Amino acid sequence: MHVASGEFIDSITMNNDLTGFGVRHGGTNGATLDLNLQTGEYITGISGRAGEFVDLLTFHTNTRRVDFGNKNSTADTFNLFASSGSEVCGFFGRSSKYLDKIGIIHRPRI
Repeated sequence: MHVASGEFIDSITMNNDLTGFGVRHGGTNGATLDLNLQTGEYITGISGRAGEFVDLLTFHTNTRRVDFGNKNSTADTFNLFASSGSEVCGFFGRSSKYLDKIGIIHRPRI
């Protein structure tokens, strides 16, 4: 996964081993950092801060957490986690120049 950010989360681009990189959701600015999941690692939830745009986005996995964006943000916090025994298998949201909204899709852990 590529996450581009500056003052706000500019964009997210997902990828997988089968199809390569997907469509970028959001704008084209910001510094890009990657989240690469290790064998056996999976996403359990996301949290962060958002006002008009998503400022800070933290991916929680079964082994670690990784922050992207403005760590000094004072916007409202959000926490979205898969239910016990589940994993995040997708995201949905809205974007324009920046990431406006984000949510998770989860399924039972296989």
